[in-house]
Amino acid sequence: MPTLNLQIRDSMRLIYINLLFLIIANSNQLFAESIFLKKGDIIEGKLVGETENSVSLSLPSDKIEIINKNDIIRIVYSKDYIKSVYIHKKDKTVTKAHIVYEKPGFYIIRENLGSPDEKTIRSDEVDFISDRKVSREIVLKEGPEIQTLTGGIGFYYCYGYGVAPLKYESNFVDVNGNHITERTDAYFSYHSVGILFDSAVTGKSLVNFRMNFDFKFASIDNKKTSEILHYTITDIKKAYGIGFYMSWGFAFFKGDSVRFWAGPQFGFGAFWGDDSNSPPWSYSDFFIGIGAVSGINFILSEKFAVCVEGGYRLFSHSAAFRSNKEKYVQVGSEYYENVVFVSGPEHEFFLGVAAVFIRP
Repeated sequence: MPTLNLQIRDSMRLIYINLLFLIIANSNQLFAESIFLKKGDIIEGKLVGETENSVSLSLPSDKIEIINKNDIIRIVYSKDYIKSVYIHKKDKTVTKAHIVYEKPGFYIIRENLGSPDEKTIRSDEVDFISDRKVSREIVLKEGPEIQTLTGGIGFYYCYGYGVAPLKYESNFVDVNGNHITERTDAYFSYHSVGILFDSAVTGKSLVNFRMNFDFKFASIDNKKTSEILHYTITDIKKAYGIGFYMSWGFAFFKGDSVRFWAGPQFGFGAFWGDDSNSPPWSYSDFFIGIGAVSGINFILSEKFAVCVEGGYRLFSHSAAFRSNKEKYVQVGSEYYENVVFVSGPEHEFFLGVAAVFIRP
């Protein structure tokens, strides 16, 4: 089936090109340096030069800024300091702060990241450090992962494209008493918006559980006129749908600014709508299936992340077309409801992006 293979190949290429573009577009920010100035400012960019008295920094705007070394406190080569943590001391006090520098035996912290005021805490005074404000008893009970597990909820957009080799079977029969059947390829495409929940947007947890619920705006092109069934199913311009998906992700990379994960997915949902023919046909469809998904979470701050995901789904469809004009078909002396049943698998590729608010 050369047309089907070509469509699948083109869809996969589109997904991978978009993912590669997003990774490249964000690479400068992911690996940039941060320069702490004595007046309290923090400048982020890429070091491109250095002299005895100054350093040259390439800013995200591509502007080159020259900074006098006398104005610099330190240069940091990671973004760990951006995320605030809770420092639990052995004297039972808890301090929420940013660890801006760590050296053997000491932590240097800022309670306000934009202020030049810094404090030094000896590491032997610290009981433990957590990403959330939790009791020592909870840490001992649930293990160290509780310190770095941070989930979130957000809104997302998704585009999907699918190809389905479907079987059409009429509810009515021919003069010989047989149901009429046909087979043809249908092409699905949709845009969807919805909400997303993820149990581990950031953190050291190996596994994350993600739920997506969306509302779809779809179109379906069957590419074929059904002459045998004496009607035309060619184009459905106004199909709507809902979908619910559950993903189990396993992290391959767990950084402070990026989390890359992949895993299996289970989903189900429904479509409904009307075709564009005269007389019109109404359409209803239920689908269920499994798939594989991978995602990249870009952690932009301690409270916000942008998540990109994409993958493949294999669905089973069970649908029906019902005539909105000719409700019944007469065959001999018998009357049959004018319904055509549709069933078959669908190969779907999808790409989505989400804005996620990380829970404290």
